[in-house]
Amino acid sequence: MAEVEALASFIAHARTDIPALLAMVRDQQAALERVRELHVPVMEDGSPVGCALCDWEHDDGMTWPCGTLAAITATEGA
Repeated sequence: MAEVEALASFIAHARTDIPALLAMVRDQQAALERVRELHVPVMEDGSPVGCALCDWEHDDGMTWPCGTLAAITATEGA
């Protein structure tokens, strides 16, 4: 009987829980897009050599993508 009550409660709350969850996902996706818009490559001779937002020095060997974008990309599709 407790299992039926738990299932009924889950179904009853789904009408509000799922839209709230989808809104949260949309907000997180928008936040990630804003981060991507800030972290753009610095181009040198047609090649990316660093990130315009991150502290970078070409001589230090920093490459593109920067650590921030690399971390975001590593979690996508996981």
